[in-house]
Amino acid sequence: MNKRIIVSVLTLILLMGFTGCEESAYFPNPSDGATYVENQDAGSSPYFPYEPGNRWRYEYIVEYVYDYPEEFPTEDTTWTDTTASVTVVTRETQLTGSNPLAVWEIETTNWMSDTSEPTVSYSWVHIEGDSVYTFDDISASEPDMVSPANPELGDKWEYEYEVDDTTTDTIYYEVVAEGVEANGYDDCIKIEVIPYIPEEIETFEQYQYMAKGTGTVLFTSNMLMRVELGPLSELVVTMEGEYKLTSFTGIVE
Repeated sequence: MNKRIIVSVLTLILLMGFTGCEESAYFPNPSDGATYVENQDAGSSPYFPYEPGNRWRYEYIVEYVYDYPEEFPTEDTTWTDTTASVTVVTRETQLTGSNPLAVWEIETTNWMSDTSEPTVSYSWVHIEGDSVYTFDDISASEPDMVSPANPELGDKWEYEYEVDDTTTDTIYYEVVAEGVEANGYDDCIKIEVIPYIPEEIETFEQYQYMAKGTGTVLFTSNMLMRVELGPLSELVVTMEGEYKLTSFTGIVE
C-alpha cells in the first residue's frame, strides 16, 4: 500500500485532535517583546477537558479486504488489525524554554499489536482564548501545532506534517455537522478530515467526532483503492477503520 496513505492515516490517529489552524490567536514570543501574565494557568476548553488524572482509552479496529481478479494466482484476503492507546493528563507544568507558558503534560501509550511493546510519547498543551497550542518538546519556544479550541459548523483549518526528510503533506479539516450522535455520545461535532489522496484511491472518507466535556469519541475511515496488476486486471483493496473511545475517566467536580 502507498506509504503516504499509511502515514496519513497513522498521523491522523495519533494526533486525534485539531491541528494546524491557519487563523489563530496571536502566540506571544519574548523575541517580539511580548510579556506573560504571572501564574497564568494551562487553560481549558469543552473539547479539550484537561485536568491532572483525566484518562482516555481508545481502541482502533481496521479491516482490509484484498479482492484479486479471478485469473490471478492469489486468493482473496481479509485481515483485521486491532490496536489500542491510552492518553493521560499527567500534570500541569511549565515550558522550560524561552516561552515559560503553563502547559498540560500529556502522556500517550500506544499498543500497535497484542504482542508488540507499547510506545510512549509526550506532548505539552496550552489553551488560551480560542486556540490550543501543542508542543512536542517541553523546551520548545514555539508551538508545533495550533488548533481551534471551540470549533463551529463551517470552520476550516489545516495541518502540514513531514512524511519523510524530503516530503511534506497537508491534512485539511472542516466541521460539517453539529448535534450528531457518535459512539453513544449526543450533540457531537462532525469533522471531515482530508489527507493526501493518491490517484489509486477511488474513494476515501474520514470523519472525526468530538463531544463537549469529553473530547474525541470516534474516528472513522473508509477507502477503496484499485491497483493495476496487468493490462486487463486489477486488485481492489477496501479498508474500513473505526477508532473509538472505550472509556474516559474525568475529574468530577
